[in-house]
Amino acid sequence: MNLRLSAGAGGCGWSGCDRRDKVVEAERVAKANLIRRQEETAATRSLINMGRLMEDNPLLLHLKQLEADRRHDSSTATRPG
Repeated sequence: MNLRLSAGAGGCGWSGCDRRDKVVEAERVAKANLIRRQEETAATRSLINMGRLMEDNPLLLHLKQLEADRRHDSSTATRPG
């Protein structure tokens, strides 16, 4: 590997600086993608678990429906001027 001292604008001083910066950036992007996939997996598991609970408990399903209806009604209600 040929590493020469150079007067680069980034203050790195090595000709391999650009390559190292690209590797660091690629690792950062990969880590962010991994975190995003883990969060998506957790959200999917949560939805599956909630679906199972509602399937096993009709009262819970009814309460969730009432909650959604109430939220919908309050967001579409017109306020007197």
